[in-house]
Amino acid sequence: MPPLHLTPAFRALPSDDQRHHLLDKLTAFDIRTDGPILQDLYDQILQRYACDPVLPLVQDQDSLITTGIPAIDQDLLRGGIPVGDVCEIVGTADSGQILLLHHLCAATLLRRHQSKVVYVDATARFSSHMLLGCLHTQHQLHTAGSLVSEDTYLERLSHVAVAEVHHLLQIITAFKTTSDADYDQDRVFVFDGLVGALLSPHFNGTSSGHANIITVGRALRALANIPHHTVICSNTTLPRPSTQRFKVNTQLDSVSCPQVKPLLGLEWTYVADTTLLLSAAADNTGDIPPSDSCSHPTVSYSHWQQCEVLKSDRTACHRVVRFRLPLSKTLS
Repeated sequence: MPPLHLTPAFRALPSDDQRHHLLDKLTAFDIRTDGPILQDLYDQILQRYACDPVLPLVQDQDSLITTGIPAIDQDLLRGGIPVGDVCEIVGTADSGQILLLHHLCAATLLRRHQSKVVYVDATARFSSHMLLGCLHTQHQLHTAGSLVSEDTYLERLSHVAVAEVHHLLQIITAFKTTSDADYDQDRVFVFDGLVGALLSPHFNGTSSGHANIITVGRALRALANIPHHTVICSNTTLPRPSTQRFKVNTQLDSVSCPQVKPLLGLEWTYVADTTLLLSAAADNTGDIPPSDSCSHPTVSYSHWQQCEVLKSDRTACHRVVRFRLPLSKTLS
């Protein structure tokens, strides 16, 4: 078998820079380039190198969960939330966080026909009326015709109420057991209000309180690690004194809303793959971004909101987009 630099596939690379770059990468990983190498290794490396790195592979629509808000999905998240991730949505009181969670559920039910949504509710903020409005709105904006049967979508959504941490852990264990029995089922878990309602009583500085917080975080990550699972969890904010900053290099300092910080801070950062901060925009005027330019006579819009990436391994942190949440006129 010829050395790598003599193979036709390698010589077909369009420039010397790309050839040298590939050789440097192989050398860095201690992969031999001057001796017998399996042909399938050649093919795999050259095929990966010939395509754009990572992004087209990640943006397969079947592997992305959308929020239903194009400005967030396309302009901020490069298509949506990857299946298998934990996405944390931090929101101020006027951010429209709960409405965004309902839009995410509606968009998932409408666009992913085999997916089930499980809404784990610690604060009784889930509203079937709001979800129906979001279903109609998402359908009107992105699909021609009227919504044929609401029950077809709603039967794939489950609502679970929780009241304390140990009950939550039992529920997550039950979810994992169910997943073992139905391995290929695509599921999106929305955990709403865990931080403020369930975990804030454990901010007492004791080792047991800290252990409960860490245990819940690990349980959420373990749930997302099961194939075909995605976890969305909400977090709330605390006011941050203007003189206070974390003493370590952290992404939790916001550019768009520097006066607040996530209620669960540094000890919670390992849980989420992506952390978004929602807040009301200071300026309530402006044109609708091109990605939000869809309109429909039965849809109105909220006041301007903004969303910032605090943590992500797929897109630049501290990017900010403005958007308006669609509202259904027919069900308002």
